[in-house]
Amino acid sequence: QFNDVMDIQQSILFEVWDSDVVAKDFLGEAWLPPLSSFGPRMKDIVLPLGKADNSEDAENGPSRPAEKDIGDDKADPSKKITGELYVSVSWKFPLYEEKTLDQDIATWLSELSDNQELVKYEQAIKDSFGTLQVVSEQMVSPDGTLSSDFFKKANVDKAHHKKFQTYFKDNAQGEGLQSRADVQEKMHTGMLKIRIDRARMLRRADAHRFRDCDAHVQVWVRNDAKGAWRKKPWMRTKVVNKTRDPVWNVEQERPLLTGNFEARFREPEEGWIAEVKKALRSRATQKRMDDEHAVSAVKRFGSRGLRVKFLDSDGRAVR
Repeated sequence: QFNDVMDIQQSILFEVWDSDVVAKDFLGEAWLPPLSSFGPRMKDIVLPLGKADNSEDAENGPSRPAEKDIGDDKADPSKKITGELYVSVSWKFPLYEEKTLDQDIATWLSELSDNQELVKYEQAIKDSFGTLQVVSEQMVSPDGTLSSDFFKKANVDKAHHKKFQTYFKDNAQGEGLQSRADVQEKMHTGMLKIRIDRARMLRRADAHRFRDCDAHVQVWVRNDAKGAWRKKPWMRTKVVNKTRDPVWNVEQERPLLTGNFEARFREPEEGWIAEVKKALRSRATQKRMDDEHAVSAVKRFGSRGLRVKFLDSDGRAVR
């Protein structure tokens, strides 16, 4: 877990392209600093754009393979990559937060609802159960199902039932394979938010026609544990036409697994063909695939499995 916090093993690359009708010219790229350098609060950062470096000894490893060769900028100054990209980033890791049952009832109810509408049940819950721990022990099943008796004893309005049910369901720690897999996945997943604000002083991709560029940004993710790029961009902006100083102001937030944990799983198919396959998949096939995913999530002993050695009283292996 500590290694995952310090080294997420996922690299983020920003690529800027000119989306001309005739051709797509490369305008430059920039690597995001390691995700471990960001926190849950948005952090503004300016990224100078540069050439793609596909060598193995590049500072961030080889760039994404693509048609990025724009020619000799010494022979043709218009080929020189210029400009900066202005972005904001937050990274919350891990997503899994173990909920403690030693909270007092008032604090628990306050956290359950932003508008404090559940605080009115504090006294009734205290009178019937005393503590949150007792509620969990007496009213909640192993799979997180909250007994209807809780609502009767605490005199909870029907409109508020779902908030209580969701809390205990989300925080159930079942012993089943799927429950353990869900916990493991959350422990190795973070929430990445990227806002692409603007760029300035981009090169003129169409300089020979004295025309400014039509720029857009693509965000790519490389799994460093297996050295593989995703097949599709993690994020992309719209095209802003005829300016070297485009403004996008686009934001996206999505979960991201650590590279080492993600490498355990088969890479999912993407696109409309994948959606069709999923729709036609039988329940039995889907269950088998879900089970395989769960096993991969909780495995801890590698491909050789768990090996146990039995010794006799003299410390010799028993065959």
